[in-house]
Amino acid sequence: MKTNRLLTAFALTTVVLTAGCRGDDYIEVPGVCPEANASNPANDEAQVAYDKIITVTFNDVMNVTTLTTTSFTITPVGGDAIEGSVSYLDSAAFFLPTLPLMPHTTYKGFISASLVKNIDGTYLKDDYEWTFSTASTTTFPSANLGAAAMLGAIGGTAGITNQGLNTVINIPN
Repeated sequence: MKTNRLLTAFALTTVVLTAGCRGDDYIEVPGVCPEANASNPANDEAQVAYDKIITVTFNDVMNVTTLTTTSFTITPVGGDAIEGSVSYLDSAAFFLPTLPLMPHTTYKGFISASLVKNIDGTYLKDDYEWTFSTASTTTFPSANLGAAAMLGAIGGTAGITNQGLNTVINIPN
């Protein structure tokens, strides 16, 4: 009696488990799962330039057709994804914003695991997310003007006349 119950329970469990797998279309691909493993700018990086090309590198060769502005997004925190274009070269994807990034803004980068595949058709293992912040002001490098800095503004014109080259330079005192 106990043997019959045990066999019935075992048979029922086998049927349930087998039936549950029937609709599964998962195919295991041996090897390393593709992952995004680094970004530039890095996670939590600050003072990022406004004209930055955002880069994500992968541990595998990716299917370039799956790297789009839908699968690779850059979004100001609390805003909508910014416009740009995505390109791919040597296991790295590049996001080039259409317009410069906004100053003093935190952005979230996102790569969608449900949309990005490697060349074998295997999806990314996990979504890849990171944040970075732009600089608060634009800084320009200073130029050493040497002795000209003491003179102030320099202006002038040049022209050719029937008497030769004519140059007039206006140097204020």
